[in-house]
Amino acid sequence: MHEMSIAESLLDLIREQLSQLEMESAKVKVVRMRIGEMAGVLPDSLRFCFGVASEGTPAEGAELVIDQVPIKCHCHNCKADFSVAAYAFI
Repeated sequence: MHEMSIAESLLDLIREQLSQLEMESAKVKVVRMRIGEMAGVLPDSLRFCFGVASEGTPAEGAELVIDQVPIKCHCHNCKADFSVAAYAFI
């Protein structure tokens, strides 16, 4: 389950940012992420892992908002941009 390592890395970034801002005792309420569809990350699993990993940290109880970014393609012939819903790359 790589979602746990992603959650832990996210918490490391949060701690680093709070330290740089000299706000180590601040309480984080919301964390927003953008994750591409092909990243292979299960949003519900990541939310669960974030909840577990954030216990005892400034982000404990924070809402993890995940914006899933669809696959975008570009046709060189007609110059159209479009999203792909169901993909199978061969």
